[in-house]
Amino acid sequence: MRRMILAGLLTTWVCGAPAFAADFEAGLLAARVGDFLLAAKEWKPLADAGDVRAMVHLGDLHDLGQGIAMDNSEAARLFRAAAEAGYPPGQLRYALSLQIGRGVTRATKGRPSNGCIRRRSRTMQRPSTRLAMRSTQARGWRPTSGKR
Repeated sequence: MRRMILAGLLTTWVCGAPAFAADFEAGLLAARVGDFLLAAKEWKPLADAGDVRAMVHLGDLHDLGQGIAMDNSEAARLFRAAAEAGYPPGQLRYALSLQIGRGVTRATKGRPSNGCIRRRSRTMQRPSTRLAMRSTQARGWRPTSGKR
């Protein structure tokens, strides 16, 4: 009895893996020919099951609004899940979402909540302020001699 159960589980595991990969490949082929709706249908169950490649590709569809409604927060969620799983393309896309601020809240972006810091950074964006700071630094600079 144990052997039958073990054989059944082994068969399911061996035969299930190629089917899992075939669904991803079918979605990839559909996306290449421009059928993004079919690609999303193929990748959605895979992404829900934890396939990081499907998460990133489905996130791209959400991010660009191809075949499905544009939803930047869903794209960022998928990218973050792939990034936390250690998948480099997911890490890159999530970092870009954070940098651009698309699909993430302000608290997720890691910005300081202190108003003084934000005011200072806004002030430093002004060219006149940067120029004044650089000229002040330049006035204090003295060349060092080779001898000490």
